[in-house]
Amino acid sequence: HSLMGIRVVAESEEDFQAWVSDWHTAAPTANAPEPGAGEGAVVGEDPLVTRGREVFFRETNCMLCHSIQGTIAPGVIGPNLTRIGGRSSIAAGMLENTPENLERWIRDPKSVKPGVQMPGADYPAFYEGLTFPATNVNDEQIRALAAYLSSMR
Repeated sequence: HSLMGIRVVAESEEDFQAWVSDWHTAAPTANAPEPGAGEGAVVGEDPLVTRGREVFFRETNCMLCHSIQGTIAPGVIGPNLTRIGGRSSIAAGMLENTPENLERWIRDPKSVKPGVQMPGADYPAFYEGLTFPATNVNDEQIRALAAYLSSMR
């Protein structure tokens, strides 16, 4: 657990209660249709976000490790990505949460946080045939994944 940043934010009681209440409701994109469910994109949704959802659920194996509340992503090993777009930092506090930094983190997590354990970057033989970051994910897919993750606030 080295290199785990922490940020302390002081909020008013009213703002804190609003935050707690917000967390007790499903994430806005959590109710969006999963690819292959026979439904189209969410009305008015950015096509890049729709594409990112498709990459997350159908073209990669992100959900084997990561969970997103309200979706079919059951992962328990990696960080929970519910509302990741609303977080101030990513990579255990190593980076400010921006689309560019999400792309950087997805593309090469070890360049950001040496020692991080992410399949594909660490365990290629064990996960042979599965698509993970740092393996077969192209720039277009990375941009789409970052857009999808950023949309979850």
